[in-house]
Amino acid sequence: MRYKQIILIICLLLLSNQLAYASGFYLHDNKQYWWYHSEDPYFYAVVPSNAERYTKKTLFGNEILEIAFDDGSTIMEIGSFKGKEVSEVVDFVGKKWTSMIDNLVVIANREITTSNDLKTFFYAIEGIGADGKKGMLRSVYFKKGDVVVYQAMFLESSKYKGDLQNHWLRAVNEFEW
Repeated sequence: MRYKQIILIICLLLLSNQLAYASGFYLHDNKQYWWYHSEDPYFYAVVPSNAERYTKKTLFGNEILEIAFDDGSTIMEIGSFKGKEVSEVVDFVGKKWTSMIDNLVVIANREITTSNDLKTFFYAIEGIGADGKKGMLRSVYFKKGDVVVYQAMFLESSKYKGDLQNHWLRAVNEFEW
């Protein structure tokens, strides 16, 4: 009898953990990508299917998906915040990554319109890392009601080409509410 109770408790814990995330990956028309779907807040984002690691985190009620490439030297993130302004989320993302680079130069700080005809705020910076290499943060911020969903990519500037550039552009332009 005790064994059945333990199994029931484990099953309930696993189920509640899955419900807490309320997100998942779905097939995309292009096999190089997946759809990442979030229920709360409700959105779809295109993510590369060939990354080394996908880590979902919930920090203080905010969901973040971290996607790592090149032994973790390139990071792509999708996160959502409720009850925050775009400027607050830009500050959060910027401070998180810019502390690793010096001699910062802002290369984008403006509103853009995606291929899906969505307005988004685009913020990008470059600077020099401790290894002497130029690093880059590219980020976009979609706002709907009291929700801000951000997408960010942090990488060496010289790596922003080919597949990584295509992954970024696709993620930004195919985002859907």
